[in-house]
Amino acid sequence: MQLYEITENLKQINQMLEDGVSLEELKDALADVDEAFEEKANGILFLIRNMESNIDAIKLEEARLASRKKSMEKQIESVKEYLINNMVATGKTKLDNGIIKASYIKPKAMLNLIDESIVPDNYKTPKVTIALDKASMLADLKNGIEIDGASIGESKAGLSIK
Repeated sequence: MQLYEITENLKQINQMLEDGVSLEELKDALADVDEAFEEKANGILFLIRNMESNIDAIKLEEARLASRKKSMEKQIESVKEYLINNMVATGKTKLDNGIIKASYIKPKAMLNLIDESIVPDNYKTPKVTIALDKASMLADLKNGIEIDGASIGESKAGLSIK
């Protein structure tokens, strides 16, 4: 029996309650449906747990691959530095092997900020940011106060599995 069928049976039992069915019939129907529901629900919980463990394994693999990627990026930078140093030493500014071209780019001036707090004010631009007090807005909306541009909604239903 599918979970949705069990749920439908529970709805029918609620209808039986409204129709005033005998207590014995109700107990039998509830026992059958409750047992089937528990079995299916437990199966779903095991499925969820299995899927969560798969996600954990994927996260570990992502971390391993990210570490490997970072290592390879460092190797590339090291090899580039090696090539640049040798191009400068030999005076070569361009390389072309027919498939790949490379050019030496001279370093450009850049700003190094040592201590931003002692930089003179004429180099500073004020920045204004506005933050909404969402907790107060929700409280006011719950108390019946209307706020333009805001309304009360509902979060997504959840399931706590421990």
